[in-house]
Amino acid sequence: MGFYTPFRGDRFPRRESLTVDSQGNVRAIRGDNDLPFMLGQFCSIPFFPLPDPPLAAWTYKRDFVLGYVDDDGSRRPVSPFDRSRTTLAATETADYELEPPFDADVVAIRRDYTMESAERIDSHPRVKLAGEGRLLFNRSLGRLESYKAELLLQKRNQFGSVEQRVAVSLTVVSHEELLRRAKEIEARRPKLLTDAERTKVLEQLAATDDAESKLAIEKLQWAISDRPSDISAALVQRLKRGDDPHRGQILDAFFKWAHAEHTPQLLSLLDSETGGMRRKIIDTLGKAKDPRGAARLAQLLDVTTDRGQAEQALKQFGGEAEQFVLPLLKSNQSAARISAVTLLREFKSSKSRLAIERVAREDADAAVRSHANVMLRLLGAPPPPETKLGQAVKADEVLAAGDLLTANWAGRWLDVRVLEILPDGRVRIRWVGWSDVWDESVGQTELRRPVEEPPQE
Repeated sequence: MGFYTPFRGDRFPRRESLTVDSQGNVRAIRGDNDLPFMLGQFCSIPFFPLPDPPLAAWTYKRDFVLGYVDDDGSRRPVSPFDRSRTTLAATETADYELEPPFDADVVAIRRDYTMESAERIDSHPRVKLAGEGRLLFNRSLGRLESYKAELLLQKRNQFGSVEQRVAVSLTVVSHEELLRRAKEIEARRPKLLTDAERTKVLEQLAATDDAESKLAIEKLQWAISDRPSDISAALVQRLKRGDDPHRGQILDAFFKWAHAEHTPQLLSLLDSETGGMRRKIIDTLGKAKDPRGAARLAQLLDVTTDRGQAEQALKQFGGEAEQFVLPLLKSNQSAARISAVTLLREFKSSKSRLAIERVAREDADAAVRSHANVMLRLLGAPPPPETKLGQAVKADEVLAAGDLLTANWAGRWLDVRVLEILPDGRVRIRWVGWSDVWDESVGQTELRRPVEEPPQE
């Protein structure tokens, strides 16, 4: 049988050979399809042991040798030349219990799983994987249908321990089902409309017959055209029908085919639609990249329910949206000003940088100023001018809140204000020109007095 797993690094399935007894025990595997997080071999997951005679609850236990890479927990080495792979003796135990009803065609089975290495560190297993899951078994087909589990991986070494949560979700399908799904995907793959198909679609969109209209709409979901204007214009005309039973599907098709010249229609729809349809309109305006759309999207930063979607759409405009975003820095809503600052950071122009710097200094909301400071750091904004080096503060000097001193920031001596003297003798400081998010505590002798400039004559 052929298996593909994304964890192996190649793009094509390999042939694997399994030997399974009548009770579902995997006796032998030929091939290499290890999964990460010590979850076992990919091809063996659909098989699990059944009791003989049948029982409502049973336990499966075995000892085995675990291949282990200490750095990432994978059973498979990163490359054939990886020298960090080790082997550990381990034991795994799985407790199975049937869930009622027991006579259904598909029965549910609870599975509690524990795998522990024999080697221990401080009385704990060096490696442990444990958790619980649920299997659905089709009795008429005699095979597993699905398996879901939540597991916790614990790894230890001489330096400490690490925990990692692992979620497993597996669905088993037949070869016939895979072929059917492949045909469905192929049918939905975008295909270029021929001239005849394009003419037919336009006729169907203009028709009043529901069946004909539905055929055209379904085709437009997956088709592409080198002349989209005629199709999008036909969709606009169709949207003018007030009682169209296919309006939702027509809108979905219109969002796919719309471009910049349809911005007026999109803006008109924006004023009448709500919920998921409204979010699609906002997203389409972003893809169209028409300045008329950018102006409207910037206004939506003031609307709580639209703000996140509008911010994402405006990012697609790049610097072209800057002129529409800058006025939002004067919005009455702090959240809108934060969104505007985030977008200006994306634009990265000198004008945007200056605007963010002004917000960092002057905005009335501390949260907005703090966010602006963070955006400046991400922009790589230059720090304030460096202060000249003065005398070091002595350990027995008396400092008071409000004193102006200097402190070292990444090799530069910058102005700071003393906030308070802590009980342990350390000094709580705030960097001049920066918000309280950057406040920190330093030793008193790490501070220096600023250099006093001589008075100019």
